[in-house]
Amino acid sequence: MLEAFRADIDFAAQHIDARAAVERILALTRDNPVVAIPSDFVLLGRVFATLGGLLMRYRPRVNLLQLLLPPLMRALQ
Repeated sequence: MLEAFRADIDFAAQHIDARAAVERILALTRDNPVVAIPSDFVLLGRVFATLGGLLMRYRPRVNLLQLLLPPLMRALQ
């Protein structure tokens, strides 16, 4: 399921179609049912939903991939 989102990564807020993204996620979850979602994923989902709402509201010119990738890579090491 995650591979479907990695193919077309574009974190510029002005290019995000929230409705299409939600519809895509719902379609993927219907096609790939999950028995139980770990609570950590639920919390991450809430964080990303909040950040997404802020990005959609304020439309900052920020490259999230450039900001988030270095700390994520350090966390994976």
